[in-house]
Amino acid sequence: MALRDRLLPWQGVAFGGAMLLPATALAPAAGGLVFTLAAVWSLASLWARGEIRARMAMPVLGVLAALVIWAVATAPFGLDPRASLGSAGILALVFLGAVALLGAATTVQDAERERLLQWVMVGWALGLALVAIQVFGDNAIERLRRAIQGRDEPFFAAVQNRSLVILLLLAAPAVLILFRRAGAWAAAGFGVGAFAILLSGESSTAKLALAVGAGAGLAFAFGGPRLGRVAAILAAVMVLSAPIQGRLLPAPEAIRAADPDAKSSALHRLYIWRFVGERIEERPILGWGLDAARRIPGGEATTPVGGKYVSLHPHSAPLQIWLELGVVGALLGAALVAMIFNSIGRIPERVERAGAAFVAAAALVVAGLGYGIWQVWWLATLALAAAVIRVASYPAPRERL
Repeated sequence: MALRDRLLPWQGVAFGGAMLLPATALAPAAGGLVFTLAAVWSLASLWARGEIRARMAMPVLGVLAALVIWAVATAPFGLDPRASLGSAGILALVFLGAVALLGAATTVQDAERERLLQWVMVGWALGLALVAIQVFGDNAIERLRRAIQGRDEPFFAAVQNRSLVILLLLAAPAVLILFRRAGAWAAAGFGVGAFAILLSGESSTAKLALAVGAGAGLAFAFGGPRLGRVAAILAAVMVLSAPIQGRLLPAPEAIRAADPDAKSSALHRLYIWRFVGERIEERPILGWGLDAARRIPGGEATTPVGGKYVSLHPHSAPLQIWLELGVVGALLGAALVAMIFNSIGRIPERVERAGAAFVAAAALVVAGLGYGIWQVWWLATLALAAAVIRVASYPAPRERL
């Protein structure tokens, strides 16, 4: 049997889509491994079939390549050139894998699509059950994992929050798949279960992203290309205006004076964003170097509400891009999000358009409030969610899985 017949592109997407949520629920670092295996499989299968150039999303690949090239070009002027170059190399591989997964998704035929989505739904059902155990079972899985490893430190909410964020971004594709192939009741059942878990979890960011994603999905269900263009402009402006947004927000000192019981995590972010905005003003063109946020001068100092001004990242993807890659990086980031929302507006089917808009808007909220933009598990989640959405966006008869 020829290699091209052994390596089928849909299998990589099916494996990655099915395993991401359950693997992350069992071990937080497993998402990166799942993505790597799925991306390598997708890339190898496209290579064996001679379809790499034909299937790669060239506009997206061009922007991502330009981002890596700029990171390499500015590395000598950053805080730690060697670390920036190393991070750029890893980022290049992750971007290549992400585009390969999207390319593999475009090769899926009708018979393969149904098999792929069946595997994905089985994996997501298992992942949903595991995340439910975490949320409603006092983090039983994480406690067991730490007991097996002989670790007695207290549970960190970030472990549960990571699974909740992945569940959030996969919920809309799951509902879309079930609605088209198993009917409204199955879709509603999964959606209600997922949303109940999200609302009961500890992640405030996931809850906010859920609300924003639902609003965007509803809007895009009744809007078309024009709404996509408007959303593209708004998303780009949000990225480009990130350094001044912190100045427009109320000062954390004023909030503390008015409300002594204000949530400390929210105040901490305000201190972080103001501090990062000041550092951006010092190097607005070239930035401080890729992945330099963790080494930024003054970042080790403690804020008035506790916690460092910057530990690993500034809890804002737009600010992190500005801080590390300057205005050119911000322009490339703005171009990427604009391309995403503009393409969503052109999806012909209303339900599929709404599902894609939910994922994009929710991801934008999480990226703006939560994780470091270069974290592999986070990029893996975005890539796999996009690939599954791409496969599920084809109209299909409502057949029982």
